[in-house]
Amino acid sequence: MQGVNPPAFRLRIGKYRVLYEYTNLNDEEVLMIKDIGSRGDIYK
Repeated sequence: MQGVNPPAFRLRIGKYRVLYEYTNLNDEEVLMIKDIGSRGDIYK
């Protein structure tokens, strides 16, 4: 997604969206899920 720092990503699953980002924590890659919701509610 543009304008988000650190870079965030979105995954579309039917009418739902998952917003997530990758980070490094103690030299391990971590997938952090930021939000899950329906398309109409997730971007508010």
